[in-house]
Formats: sequence, C-alpha cells, structure tokens
Amino acid sequence: MSDLFSQLGVEPAALLWQTANFAVVLGTLWYLVYKPLTSLVAERTSKIEKGLSDAVQAQAELARADADYAARLRDAEREGTDIVKRSEAEAQKRASSIITNGEARGESIVAEARTLAERARAEEFASLEAEAKAFVQAVVAKTVALDPSTVDAKLVEQAVAAIKSQKHAV
Repeated sequence: MSDLFSQLGVEPAALLWQTANFAVVLGTLWYLVYKPLTSLVAERTSKIEKGLSDAVQAQAELARADADYAARLRDAEREGTDIVKRSEAEAQKRASSIITNGEARGESIVAEARTLAERARAEEFASLEAEAKAFVQAVVAKTVALDPSTVDAKLVEQAVAAIKSQKHAV
C-alpha cells in the first residue's frame, strides 16, 4: 500500500494529519453549525406548522363568526319585520279607532245640529204664529171694521189653524 501511496504522491503522515484536521473541522462544524442549524430549522418548521394550524383554526372561527353573523342578521331581519307588522297592526287599530270616534263625533254633531235646527224651527214657527195672529186680528178688524178688542179670539184661532195646515202641507 505504501507503493500505491508513493506512486500517487501521497505521504501517509500527511494523510493522517489531514484526516485528523478534517475530523476536527468536521466535529467543530457539526457542533457549531450543524446542530444550531438543525435546531433552527426544526424551530422554524414548528413555527410554520403552528402558523398553519392557527390559520386553519382562525379560518374555522371566521366561518363560525360568519355563520353567527348571518344567523343574527336573519334574526334581526325577522324581528324588524315583526316590529313593522305589529306597528302596522297597531296603526290600523288606531286608524279604526280614530275613524270610529270621528264617525261617532260626526253623528253626535249632526244630531246636535238637528236638535238645534228643530229648536230654531219651533221658535221661528212660534214667532210666525204670533205674527200671524196679530196679522189676522188686524185683517179681521179692518175687514169687519170693528174694534180690535172685541174681535173674537175664536175667529183668530181658526185663522191660525188654517195657516198652520197650509204651512204643513207645503
């Protein structure tokens, strides 16, 4: 083997020192570079895996939050619709009540107006009757040329009754 080394130009002592130096450099590099580098890569890998699992978890939470939001939105829409329907029903009841009260008030006003009109008519009729009596007395007194104090009251009453019957016929 020494012939082979000599033909190749390799000295065994130098080869031994080179092997020892390589082993020292290899051990130093393994201890100072490879070990920290593998731990750094492992740490980075675990951080990436944790980040991916956190992202999956966050995505699941986001999906739950979206579902919760959609459910709350549907509930709010349903509640809003119910509030609007109740308000419309209450407004309809109030409108009916106002209309009923207005109709009742209108009927009351019409009845009161009729009563007032009847009273006014009765007063006018009484006034007209008094004027008619006076007119008939004056006419009878002039026609018969008698003293107005002696004119028969019965004659006046008959004339007023005739006027009343004509008035009612109209």
